Amino acid sequence: MGIGLVGDSPAGAVMAQALAGAGHALVGRSVPPEDRADHVEALLPGVPVMDVDDIIRRSEMVILASDGEALAHVVDDIEQKGLCQPGQIVCQTSTGESLATLAPVMAQGAITVRLVPLLPLTGHSLDIRRLRGAWCGVVAHGPVAPIGQALALEMGMEALVITPEGEAAFNDSVALATGQTHQFVQEALTPLLDAGVDFAPQALQSLLHATIDGIIRQHATEQHTAEHPDGFSASELLDMEGLGVEPPGPNSNGPSTEQTTTWPPERPTQLPRDPEDPA
Repeated sequence: MGIGLVGDSPAGAVMAQALAGAGHALVGRSVPPEDRADHVEALLPGVPVMDVDDIIRRSEMVILASDGEALAHVVDDIEQKGLCQPGQIVCQTSTGESLATLAPVMAQGAITVRLVPLLPLTGHSLDIRRLRGAWCGVVAHGPVAPIGQALALEMGMEALVITPEGEAAFNDSVALATGQTHQFVQEALTPLLDAGVDFAPQALQSLLHATIDGIIRQHATEQHTAEHPDGFSASELLDMEGLGVEPPGPNSNGPSTEQTTTWPPERPTQLPRDPEDPA
């Protein structure tokens, strides 16, 4: 599939390179800003710089790596000139935008989707490795969501599918997790650094990881309990252990121990051997 890049956000260039690594061809890219020209050239060597109209006309998939007024201008230009073709994929990468912004493009028959990597990207080659195993928000209408999922998987990411109805909540959560977390960490770290505490960043990082892990475990346990009011099977308990979820105990609001197996479940000291295994 031929992919074109329009815009200058770091996420766009990184995603374009990741998709090229999955076997897709990069048709062209738009002119980057002067302060990022070297980075983009290093990340996308040999990809021709083209006029935006030509990129859109020649590409089977277009990555719109811009937001705000810049994105609105590109979408308006596409609408006015009728640049999109039916079945063409048009994806947008910014965190604070809306799928509705691409409505004029969808009206021309294009498949529209938002692909939002849930990690900070700098636009350097090291980001390609960081994508692997990270989550990617896939905001799309139901019939085309599998296309967004497939693209996320091709870049090595896990797909977090968001319906248009859940998009506002997704945007708010990402904004809170990125903007306010940065300020909070700075406020917690600065006093330790000012006091000359050795290894303060590493210690605070460990604390934050443990705190976040505890919060996620609690929410996951509550969700599992609500979904299984009549108790858990042994296999479900094993699944919960794999997810790092604490099973409900006898004093919790969950099922009683009479309805579940003992936690942790007994396990064989040795896995059963495959009878066809010659070892």
